[in-house]
Amino acid sequence: MHTKYTSYFKFFCTISGIAICVLFTAGCGKDQTDINEKDSTYGSSLHYASQKGNLAKVKALCSNPSINVNLTNTYNETPLYIAAMLGDTEVVKALLDHGGIEMYKCGWRGYTPLHAAAFAGHTEVVKALLNYKKININEATKNGATALDLAKMNNFSECIKLLESAGGVSNGTFEMVKGND
Repeated sequence: MHTKYTSYFKFFCTISGIAICVLFTAGCGKDQTDINEKDSTYGSSLHYASQKGNLAKVKALCSNPSINVNLTNTYNETPLYIAAMLGDTEVVKALLDHGGIEMYKCGWRGYTPLHAAAFAGHTEVVKALLNYKKININEATKNGATALDLAKMNNFSECIKLLESAGGVSNGTFEMVKGND
């Protein structure tokens, strides 16, 4: 496939039917497009599928042994980070089930997927992430805030209760969201 059209084709596979996506991922091999190829901004096909919340496509892409689930986009976001930030519990679980997830790859502002979910008050996503064996509930952002701090900052009471009951601590750091600092 001509390089100029590769990203467009992968995006098309992400927004189109699952059969096309499966055929596309099954055909990735020598002289074929790379399943992990990223566009200049938003990332790979797995990033797009995670952003759209398309569980079937996420699973189809993850079934390819060449998939890199920890690939970051221009904003340093992994597919897991995107799904956590958007509150898509099922996509988060599918990505965690795939295995090989690096939980501490950070997105915007040094947030992990747990930080992103707590900041947005996505309690079910926080619960799914806390069930993952490799999670550090008290990991701090680059500004020192924990997931509990972020949930408290936005007064997400269910998230706060869940994080506290799981051993979350507050560093007393409340971040102000201003641009890309």
